[in-house]
Amino acid sequence: MKQFKLSEIPNIKLLTCTNAVSNKDHLNALNTHSSYVSFNDILLYIHDLTFETGMKVANENTIGNICHDCVSSLKKAKLPKFSAGNKMWIGDVPDELKVLSIAELKLISVYRHSRCVAKFVTKKSRDPSTQQSKTQGNVITFPQDVPEIVRKLPLSLNDLCDSIKIIFVGENPPEKKEFAVFRVRKQKVLSALKWLKKYNPFYEDVNIDMDNVGQLPEDDVPVSLLQTMHVTTDVQAATTERSSYVPDLPSATSDDDEEDDSVPLLGSGVVDTDGTNVSAKDINDHILKLTSKFNKQSLNDPQTCTANNEYYIRRGSKPVNEYYNPNLLMGLFPTLFPYGSGAVEDDTRPVKVAFKRHIQYLLTYQDRRFERHYSFMFVAFNILQKRNACFQARLLVSRPYFRQNAVQLQTLTAAEIQSALACISQNKYSAKENPRLNMLLNHIKTVGSHVMGSCQSRGSLRNEIHGLIYHSGLPDIFITINPADIHSPVAMYFAGVNLDLDKILDDNYPQSSYKRAQICAKNPVAIARFFHKLISTIIETTIKGGALGPVITYYGTIENQGRGSLHIHMLVWLDHDLTPALMREKVNDVAFRQGLIEYLEDIIKEDFDDFKKLDSSSEESIE
Repeated sequence: MKQFKLSEIPNIKLLTCTNAVSNKDHLNALNTHSSYVSFNDILLYIHDLTFETGMKVANENTIGNICHDCVSSLKKAKLPKFSAGNKMWIGDVPDELKVLSIAELKLISVYRHSRCVAKFVTKKSRDPSTQQSKTQGNVITFPQDVPEIVRKLPLSLNDLCDSIKIIFVGENPPEKKEFAVFRVRKQKVLSALKWLKKYNPFYEDVNIDMDNVGQLPEDDVPVSLLQTMHVTTDVQAATTERSSYVPDLPSATSDDDEEDDSVPLLGSGVVDTDGTNVSAKDINDHILKLTSKFNKQSLNDPQTCTANNEYYIRRGSKPVNEYYNPNLLMGLFPTLFPYGSGAVEDDTRPVKVAFKRHIQYLLTYQDRRFERHYSFMFVAFNILQKRNACFQARLLVSRPYFRQNAVQLQTLTAAEIQSALACISQNKYSAKENPRLNMLLNHIKTVGSHVMGSCQSRGSLRNEIHGLIYHSGLPDIFITINPADIHSPVAMYFAGVNLDLDKILDDNYPQSSYKRAQICAKNPVAIARFFHKLISTIIETTIKGGALGPVITYYGTIENQGRGSLHIHMLVWLDHDLTPALMREKVNDVAFRQGLIEYLEDIIKEDFDDFKKLDSSSEESIE
């Protein structure tokens, strides 16, 4: 960061953003928000300004902090990519749109995505507020009932049940307070829609349906959501599903209990394969029969459920376009883009910003709204996955040999594919039985190996490790690094806790491990940055730095454990000429054996003597 007086910023007129926002009321609305000030039609973050008199009024002598990239662009008379002048301004979240529950967000959103099955595990098993969120399957976005619901909000409660499905896992019957994340407040929904209709151009044509508003509870979880909830007591299966390398954190004690409106979800999945012909009444009636008796058996209706209790969600017949559609994320997340400005892939933006780079910028936004949102990062990541898959598929079909392959693939029948899938699920598939199916699977493997998070990508990682073994021999050292993020002041600093890192334990350091776990769960991007910084430092200082001796190469993969925190497994190849056979021969030599033991003792140490004087009463043991 560099400091400048506003009058000394080179080419400052480039930052003028009169045309960078889409509504004339935007700049006037700044008077009610404290994060920005306007200086000669230039929007500036108050956080990066130092005022002369202490008042939040910018003038030519006001000192501002500017990042190196922006300074470099301005010196070249170029508009900085992430400046408000490049239509990147999104504005503060007003009070009317703050602290909305998931159900309330569904009620006011113009679009809804298919990640809508929420699974809760009772606190007796695991505390949700200390768990990272996750997603399973693909996120597909559909417009609300066109054209009726697009122009009429909020949703009716029946339509809300089509969008949200609750599954509760616990030994005891759930209490309503455990589902506060799905509470609906009539006045909150009405105020949010009125504000959006006034300031967000995306809502100009939306009519507020007062009949639907009148059906909303004053402040309660809608009864329809609880009636359609599926309850199971199989806690052991849920625990096995999220196995961990470290013990779970204990639930909060009475001293740790604090009021918190946010309840992170343990998991969500997509089961919206094809429910276009299923009505809301059919789904509600069918699930009501199940939940009224707490029946744990599978439903038999093929239109609404599969043999694995997967529920179909009604939606439109055509997904929303995910390519170069600036309205997509604004329609899905009106509370993140309250003024309808700062759209991703806006083709009217003077300096183009790639989708991935824009998402990275939003996830590091100062107020952390995007990072802490329950589904934004999952939707964005899944869009990137699908785009990458499409790009790889496009490259594949452009190969000269694919034309001939395509002719053979067209002869495959649905019955052949279904039979192959059944064999694959039972590990009985043979590639020799059907060469055409084998060709199809190879093409899928080729495309999927480049898509992060796919099964094929993990297979690609194993192939790379095998290649290194063929080239450099067997690895010498296997390392697992599992950073204790909830016990690290650096992690708390990344998560926004105001700490002095020069002190071992700052006065502001959260003393409760439960509270620190909550902070980590609420700031996943910050914890990922901490993990990246820590692992990069270890690699640079320990592996490349020579602590292990001369190193030929190394390879590592990152995984998450039960709580959602990250750890890395690494293989290290040392620079020596010892083969396994030669090692077996030399280990019989006393001098060689003693030298090997000294080497291992030198690189593997466990010494906490310097910290014995610290009070560890509030800390848990690390395994």
